[in-house]
Amino acid sequence: PISSGLVLFARTQEAFDFLKNEFQKRRIEKEYLALAESEYPFNKDQTHSIEVPIAHHPKNKKKMKVDFEGRSALTTYQALESYEGATLFKVQIPTGVRHQIRVHLAYEGYPILGDTLYGKIDYPNEIPRLFLHASRLSFRHPKAPHDKVEIQSDLPSDLQKTLQTLSATKFLTHR
Repeated sequence: PISSGLVLFARTQEAFDFLKNEFQKRRIEKEYLALAESEYPFNKDQTHSIEVPIAHHPKNKKKMKVDFEGRSALTTYQALESYEGATLFKVQIPTGVRHQIRVHLAYEGYPILGDTLYGKIDYPNEIPRLFLHASRLSFRHPKAPHDKVEIQSDLPSDLQKTLQTLSATKFLTHR
């Protein structure tokens, strides 16, 4: 599955070492938008946390799974908008385990739309791909005086279209 959004690259070994240390100390803020394939029954103002370890799946090398012998992983999420059969979440991960958001949201009962590995396999044509977008990064610049840098990325047009389709469906079904 293809996700979209921001990626942080280091241009020098010095910058790489600095950023690696920042990641290890959980100083880099990573925020995502994810559209889950189920409705969220809680208050939209609430932030929830999932803190369960993740490890490689024993039978499927492409997959990860919740495993209490795995690597520590923390995901926080907040519902931004509800649709008929779907919920848009703002997700933050101070840790960075492979497939962390996908595994944790599926574990909580909110698999991401378009996720053929952890969610449904058959999707309507309106779901062009995995609805997971790295929307914001905040980090200290590798060069002194290490000023804070914040970068944002708007939702791509194909994912915006998916939300528009869901909004229209919500409007038509609740008239």
